[in-house]
Amino acid sequence: MISFKTFTDSILKNKTAISSISNSKSFNFVIGNQAADLDSTVSAIALGYYLSLTPGNSQLENLKNTAIFPLINTSSATSKYRLDVKFVLENFLSKNSNNNLDTSEKFGIYIDETHPDLEHLLSNPDNSNSSVYLVDHNSLNIKQTFMDKFVNGIVDHHFDEKLHLNAKIRNIHPVCSCTSLVVLMIKNRLEELQISDYRESMPPNLIMSLLSSLSIDTSNFNDSVVEKIKDADIEATEWLLNLLDKYGTSVDSELEKVSTAAAIIPESKKVRNKSSNPLFANFSNKLFKYFTLLHSLKSDISQLDLTDLFEKDYKLVSAENESFGIINYGTSSIPARLAYLVKKFGVNLISKKMHQFAHSNNLQAFIFLNSGKSKDFSNNLSTSTHHQPDYGAFGREVSIFFSPNMQLFDRASINTTIDLLAKSDLQLTPYNFSRPNNHGTLAGSSHLEQDYNDTNSLENDVYFFTQNNSLATRKQLIPIVSNILSQIKPKRSGNNPNL
Repeated sequence: MISFKTFTDSILKNKTAISSISNSKSFNFVIGNQAADLDSTVSAIALGYYLSLTPGNSQLENLKNTAIFPLINTSSATSKYRLDVKFVLENFLSKNSNNNLDTSEKFGIYIDETHPDLEHLLSNPDNSNSSVYLVDHNSLNIKQTFMDKFVNGIVDHHFDEKLHLNAKIRNIHPVCSCTSLVVLMIKNRLEELQISDYRESMPPNLIMSLLSSLSIDTSNFNDSVVEKIKDADIEATEWLLNLLDKYGTSVDSELEKVSTAAAIIPESKKVRNKSSNPLFANFSNKLFKYFTLLHSLKSDISQLDLTDLFEKDYKLVSAENESFGIINYGTSSIPARLAYLVKKFGVNLISKKMHQFAHSNNLQAFIFLNSGKSKDFSNNLSTSTHHQPDYGAFGREVSIFFSPNMQLFDRASINTTIDLLAKSDLQLTPYNFSRPNNHGTLAGSSHLEQDYNDTNSLENDVYFFTQNNSLATRKQLIPIVSNILSQIKPKRSGNNPNL
């Protein structure tokens, strides 16, 4: 019998094997991206489940000689930054939902909970058939490239970097949520297996976890993201909601079983993400309460300092440059507007912490992305509020720090890089600090002026921009930035870069 529980029981049973390189089982690691958000975490567990259903028709036989481990691609210490992910793991993707849980009972495994030397584990001759599957990304960061030779499958919705072209699974499409792609893979496989009763193969807890990332990534099918929503997102959501209907339950009914949900949902009353599109109104209404809860948790940054915020949704990216080799830069995405953070922390501290974060992570550049709705920040910094205001116009800002490296980034090359970014599809314009405050905000300037020659100072080159193309997310930004950085060439005479 096909069962999600059979798969998750195998995860918990085999966790001890992951620390032993002498184990005779082959390992399949399903690894999400470094941001470790809901989409990445949920789709990693779901793709692991899909792999348990192949290649044969017996799930138990498939799992007999292969241990499948969904990996959350961040350290367990950072779980405190991702309250939405924590909620879904504890209540829908753990052995004992709604109880006090140890991390060992969760079905996702944080990267630091694996073997201390994954490369040795994968390369062990006893594990000769081990494989790595990438989900919600299609290229490994520079610290994990030792896994490249083991990549046997990719499911992703980001820009296709044309790697691992011979992988057994290569499902890369620009849908709104990567989870949609995995859901449809599972749906098709269950149809191939001619499953008649889905209660064991698609139980409510699995469905609720899948709907969590679908609701967040589509912003509850809000009108503002309608252009990004694809047929796969619609089909996946419709199938999952229909299954709940067949079981005689609903999203709201499943939420009522979660003891902590009632305390969170009232904090989310200001969220107004219901669709006016007739095509999506049914989805939006059924998911509304769940979305508002998850959105509230995801947006709760009340207890985080700037370094925590940078770590919350961080990705390391590498651009290959013919002259300079690998250029490493980092991106962090925060569900809060820049004006809120400037008022809370001050522009000088933001600049200083960006420098420190770039230095501690050996980055040539660091990009801080802000997004959210805002109306009036003047009275919205009470410590009793969970997050920045969730009403008003949606917008995005981009802040960029360049590490002091006179070979790579001199004044002219920085200006050229900024100019190319401004002319890109991101549509960047200088951020207007229109209301100076006691933090020393520079009105009307995107650039926090510093002495560039003082490379030992904590503040160097930080640029602040409004991103006028509010539909462009980090998925669109990374290919643009990588392409520009790949073109930087050594300075010619007269200190003019050749870009």
